[in-house]
Amino acid sequence: MLRVEVVLIRSSILKQYNNQEASNDRVFHVRRFNFNEWKKLYETDPVAFEARRERWIEDIINSSSERCQHRLRGLMFQINTIRSQANNPMQACIEISEMMWNSLNDLRCFLEELKYTVDTGDLLEKRKQNSAVILKFGN
Repeated sequence: MLRVEVVLIRSSILKQYNNQEASNDRVFHVRRFNFNEWKKLYETDPVAFEARRERWIEDIINSSSERCQHRLRGLMFQINTIRSQANNPMQACIEISEMMWNSLNDLRCFLEELKYTVDTGDLLEKRKQNSAVILKFGN
């Protein structure tokens, strides 16, 4: 599910940027990500880095649609759990990456099944199979 959530975040940000729905500050945070600046902050003050990282993530989540915010917070809970349980940053990175790939594979399988269902007309057949006659009992 992680990959799907990342795509949702990205599409939400792009939509807001393109439609000018987000304030300039929120878009600014996303567009102005400077890896070297973040790296230097981590090396010089890891506590400040972590506080800034949490604020940055919270800004992105808050700039997303209300529909996505709950799912994004759940996703961050999963990521933070993996990070806290990992023995080192590389292990956390690998596990989070696995979570993303699993989510992408789940989405791929879903889309393939949907395409097959639409292409074969199997959807109508499944609806017929799931229908039933309701019997009235009692009075």
